[in-house]
Amino acid sequence: MYTGTACLYRAVHRGRPCSALGPGGAAPLVRLAGGEGTGLGLALAEQIMMSHKGYISVESKPGVGSTFYLYLPAMDTEQKIIVPTASGKYRIVIADDNAKVLKLLEKNFRKIGIEIITCRDVEKLKEYLKEAETDVLYIDETLEDGSGVEFCMSISGKYPQMKKIVMAAHITRELAEAKQHGIIEGYVEKPVSEVTLLDAVRQCEENV
Repeated sequence: MYTGTACLYRAVHRGRPCSALGPGGAAPLVRLAGGEGTGLGLALAEQIMMSHKGYISVESKPGVGSTFYLYLPAMDTEQKIIVPTASGKYRIVIADDNAKVLKLLEKNFRKIGIEIITCRDVEKLKEYLKEAETDVLYIDETLEDGSGVEFCMSISGKYPQMKKIVMAAHITRELAEAKQHGIIEGYVEKPVSEVTLLDAVRQCEENV
């Protein structure tokens, strides 16, 4: 269980000051003084922080520079990651159109001994589900080629053993109703991590 938020790192940039973070706390693309650099590193750093439920803040002063603060949740030292299954490991598929998020999740799941399958579009996901038995499907609610809930509706009844969990930026009435009507087994709020995804499966098991 998370017990608070701690500042992990403080970085000071003595060049041209940066504007405040954009809408929703998003880090802007920044070009450094003299035309060097693209600012893509900041955008990538923000995605990594968000995937771990952290965030980046910045303070800028004209003529002085910018100070960036990287915050991560402080985790209880007694927390342990437990794979939620009584008979072996789940066969997990994660569908998201963000390649960086998928790569990071693959790496983190591998660290705890779990290999996952990833898909970036609905058509490839359909093909995989037909070819291989899947225990858990995590699907992004806002894929480029369709909604996660709509996809789960389209396969309703085809894979009764598979738990369908939607990953969403916000928990909406549509998600709650989809769970109530058995279209999905659960949902989890983004940004996600291997811990929050496994916890979502555990909650599904407990609610059976």
